[in-house]
Amino acid sequence: MTEAPFLPRERLFKQQNYFQNLTKHTYLKGRYDVITSVAIPLALAASSMFMIVRPWSLQHVSRDWEKGVNFSVLTSVSNWAWK
Repeated sequence: MTEAPFLPRERLFKQQNYFQNLTKHTYLKGRYDVITSVAIPLALAASSMFMIVRPWSLQHVSRDWEKGVNFSVLTSVSNWAWK
């Protein structure tokens, strides 16, 4: 008894032909490869940059607070950032 293939042979040949004829890089050929190879690393880089920059800006806010600078706009932004 032989087991049926997972995909019909014609569909398998069609997919192989599609992927072999693409001019993109090999890591961007699949349907969801752009998400895993491009979007996730960009999101990680953006979130890490945000986490690095935010404490730096809050440190400068505390210095200016002692000088008596008006922070009505900055406090609303910082309250939003801490939520």
